[in-house]
Amino acid sequence: MGWLAADQAAKAQGPGPARAQNLQGVRHQKLLRCLTNLQVIVADFLRKSIETHARKRHTCPVTVTADEKRRVRLPSARPGDKFDVQLAGEGKVVLTRLEPAQSESAQVRIEKRGRFSVGVLDHPINEETLKQALADFL
Repeated sequence: MGWLAADQAAKAQGPGPARAQNLQGVRHQKLLRCLTNLQVIVADFLRKSIETHARKRHTCPVTVTADEKRRVRLPSARPGDKFDVQLAGEGKVVLTRLEPAQSESAQVRIEKRGRFSVGVLDHPINEETLKQALADFL
């Protein structure tokens, strides 16, 4: 029997100790249901808070020392990370983490064409990209 049906049954009984007990039972059921909902809400809130905290990087001041080969160890850096280094004057150095380049490796197969061996790509070369790459060297 749900709490609404129990509440209606208690009201139908009229005044007396039996009705008081039924109303107390109904209130108890409502309270338990509210507590259960509250537990779910709090558990969900805590889970989201922990996940959010785990994703954030702590940005507290860090002092690092260069070794004899002018290397420093950055606590948040992972192997293979690349950084843009800018000298900001007054002895300040600004490091900006660079996103890894998304490049597809070309699959090349060697074919014999007449007297020559020729490399053939699996996709055509983008002329505009080639011009931009060559412009850096000219």
